[in-house]
Amino acid sequence: MNHSFIEFKDQVCLITGAGSRTGIGFAAAKILGSLGGRIAITATTDRIYEREAELKAEGIEAKAYIADLMDRQQVKDLAAIPYRSIRDRQSCIIEKLR
Repeated sequence: MNHSFIEFKDQVCLITGAGSRTGIGFAAAKILGSLGGRIAITATTDRIYEREAELKAEGIEAKAYIADLMDRQQVKDLAAIPYRSIRDRQSCIIEKLR
């Protein structure tokens, strides 16, 4: 895919709902990663670590987190990830919608 008009180089992109190999969250993670984004993905189960490994195998910088988005503290912790990672660069948060 050629997306030369879009670039996420060095931006941290937090994507929720990325646990399913065939889901939209993981697809978004792959696209943003292929555009240079530094990917943080989350899901409610440890299968998220499989997705992390798949992204890394494609040469994408990725980090996985298990979180329950119904828990306010976990949401706050996740939202802080892009800002902790690179404070002086833009970041994005993508929430998977059902």
